[in-house]
Amino acid sequence: MSSAEAAGPDFGAGLTARALRVDTSHVVWLRSVLEAYDGLAYLYGDGSGCVWLVAPEERAAELDALIESLRAEVGPGALRTA
Repeated sequence: MSSAEAAGPDFGAGLTARALRVDTSHVVWLRSVLEAYDGLAYLYGDGSGCVWLVAPEERAAELDALIESLRAEVGPGALRTA
């Protein structure tokens, strides 16, 4: 767990979160991609450019794989670890 994850909000037992810095131009795109994955993860943000992808713990590996795939598609600078 990164220090950003440790310092982030508590989303509850059984959930895992990934903190990302996302270009504002990619937030809506990222939310729509997540919606296409039927319950894989939900996106929470506060408008600061940092978003949290929250998923069930049993789907953490799938979420990590999706993040890496998306970074390959849009470039690592568009989805940075917070």
